[in-house]
Order: sequence, then C-alpha cells, then structure tokens
Amino acid sequence: MKYNGAVVTSNGSSFLSGLVANKKSAVLDKIIILNTDVPSNKTIDSMTAQDFSNGMSFDINNVSQNDNSFTATSVVSNTGNANNYPAMLVGLFGYYDGSSERTLLSVSKAVDPFIIEKDTGTPVKLSVSITVGFSSSQQVNLTVKDNVYLAKKDLDGAMLTLGYAKQSDIFRLEGDIATAKTSTDSTVNQINANLNNVNNTANDAYTLASKAKTTADQAQSTAYSGLRFMGDIQSDYLYLVQTPGIYNLAGKIYKDWTNDHLFGNFVVIDAGGAVTQQFIYNNQNQCWVQTCNSWGNSGFKSIY
Repeated sequence: MKYNGAVVTSNGSSFLSGLVANKKSAVLDKIIILNTDVPSNKTIDSMTAQDFSNGMSFDINNVSQNDNSFTATSVVSNTGNANNYPAMLVGLFGYYDGSSERTLLSVSKAVDPFIIEKDTGTPVKLSVSITVGFSSSQQVNLTVKDNVYLAKKDLDGAMLTLGYAKQSDIFRLEGDIATAKTSTDSTVNQINANLNNVNNTANDAYTLASKAKTTADQAQSTAYSGLRFMGDIQSDYLYLVQTPGIYNLAGKIYKDWTNDHLFGNFVVIDAGGAVTQQFIYNNQNQCWVQTCNSWGNSGFKSIY
C-alpha cells in the first residue's frame, strides 16, 4: 500500500491558522475513509467535510506533535463491513474545543490503497497514522476526545504516571501476598493442578468442561481480589474493553454479542505477552471466555 503525503485543505489551513491567531485548542476526533476518488469538479485542497459524508468513520485514539508536524493515529476495523472496501481517500477531521463544527483538515490520496476486508467473522484491525506539517505546532494544543480507548502502551504509561501498578507488577508480588494469605497459595496451586488435568484429559469432553468450570470459578475469585472495579462498560463492543479490571455489564446490548441484554460482571485480565482474557459472568450463573491479542479476538466460548 502507498499514499501521497497528506494535503492540507483550504478549510484546514484556515483552521490551523486560527489555532495560533486565536490561541484555541483543537480536538482531532475522526479519520474518515472513502472508496472513491477526488470528485471531478474538485481538487484535493478544495474538498470539504460534505465530500466525506458517506465514508467509513473511525475514532482517533492518539495525537503526537513536535516542532514542525503532528501525527494522528486511528485503529481501522472491518467489523460489520459487508464488502471489501478500498481506502482511496483518507480524511483527517477535527474541531475547535467547545465547538460542534467539524472541519476536514487534510486528505491523503492512495497510490496503492489498502483494502478494509469484508467481515467474515474474523476481526481485522489496522493502525492508520496521518502526519501533517505545521511550522507553528509548538504554539497550539492538539488532543483527542476523552472517551476513546487507549492503546496498551499508552495505558501503561498513563498508569505509571498516576502511580498505579500494572498487572505484571502485581503478579511479581504474588510471593509476598502468599506469606500473608495462605489461601492465595492454595488457590494458585489448585489452578495449576486443574490446568494440568485439562491438558491431560483434553479428549474427554465431560472432564474438560468440569475442569474448565472449576478453573473459571477460581480465576473469578482471584481476579475479584486483585483487580479494580471500573464501573459500567462504556464501549458498544466487548472486545474493545482490554483494560484489566472488573466491569458492570449494566444490562446493555453489545454489538459483538447476541441481541440479548447482558446483566452481571465482565472481568478483563492481562495474561501477559500482549494477550488479554475476557470473562462474562451473567446473573444466570453462566460463564463465557475469549482471548484477545494484536491479531484480533477468538470469539466467546461457553465454559458453563
């Protein structure tokens, strides 16, 4: 895949100039992708937000800047995509903090476009970054919306700054915890024994289900004692909730679940190696688990 450098639109140029002249702050909030070329009656710099009204829209989740440019990053997903979608034009959008009027800041045109694949049940995610040169960038304040999710590396940095320990740090303290709570040591040993039994009896479906249920019950107990309560889930997709913690399902309908309302708890555990495990414990004493990593998620499997 290959793209020409980002071309700042006429409206984008005025927008960026206004940041410096009026000392305003900007929120970069969307990357919108079109599967069509520049309209025949326009040039790239004359395009506006209206030209992107029918595109695929994705939240910007990170913005960085230096003395002469800024870079906005978004995660593009094929979830719900009915057909292969060639990314011919990629538009960067933002608005003044406190305003509701979104402006098309720049457009990147494909030389060799990437394809957002058709959703066939296997999620595909791509990280897309757009860099825009701006000689006065040190004088402006660029940010993202406060309700977008963070990448794991950004979250780890934020937790360290705020004085929180990461899950991996908590695991390293397990030996000290065991000396104060003998029951913790007993629980960990029992979980390891159950996992070994599961591996040795994988061909016995009944035994596998029984051991998995026991393991899930004990994992829930361990997770509840070591993770923070994070409140209601804010996302409409469960697989996007990858910050370790205990969440309230709050009776919502989630787009990567069935059409049923979910009541109960959602437990997210950092399994190490950029792998996250997610457990659903509903109010009917049922449990499901799925594994998420950089390639996507496994889909929820029933444990009991």
